[in-house]
Amino acid sequence: MVRDVVVGLGNRGSAYRHTRHNLGAYFVEYCVNPSLPESLLWQQVDEGLGCCWTRTECGAQSTYFLRPMSFMNESGIGLRRWLSFFKKSAEELILCCDDITLPLGALKISLRPGTAGHHGVESVWGQVGPGFVRFRLGIGPKRHPEMDLKDHVLGHFSEEEQACVDAHLLLWRQELELLLDKGRNPPMKIS
Repeated sequence: MVRDVVVGLGNRGSAYRHTRHNLGAYFVEYCVNPSLPESLLWQQVDEGLGCCWTRTECGAQSTYFLRPMSFMNESGIGLRRWLSFFKKSAEELILCCDDITLPLGALKISLRPGTAGHHGVESVWGQVGPGFVRFRLGIGPKRHPEMDLKDHVLGHFSEEEQACVDAHLLLWRQELELLLDKGRNPPMKIS
């Protein structure tokens, strides 16, 4: 039985692949295929449901991994269709997304409802309701206070930043496996 659904948020298109805003999608791609995160080995690319998805082992259980095929701010639309088709609920979702309030490489698992102003998370909340876990991956704050937030989140990681992200992928996956195996009861921490 597949109990959980791990969703990676990001914008569609190769131009956005290594942007800060696509970190959730990048992490989920790594979980699907750790040796080649650039290679999308999705079981299904379903235009009708608006998601790419696959089922694979993660930790001690079989898990659905998916990413909406839309742009970030419309992530909830396809996700709602996919959840409805597979008879899944918001309470079964683990939503992987970038977070500017956390330092680059940090992780925070949030069980309480909230969107923290993240438009992709807001779209999911609006379409499927609260109850999902937020698996928040730190991208760090804007480099300069006067910098436009859009420029920051849609900017590409520098070589050093990408190396930092890649160095944390395995640790994040281990934390995800722990969450999948132990459920939502253990105390969550920033790592």
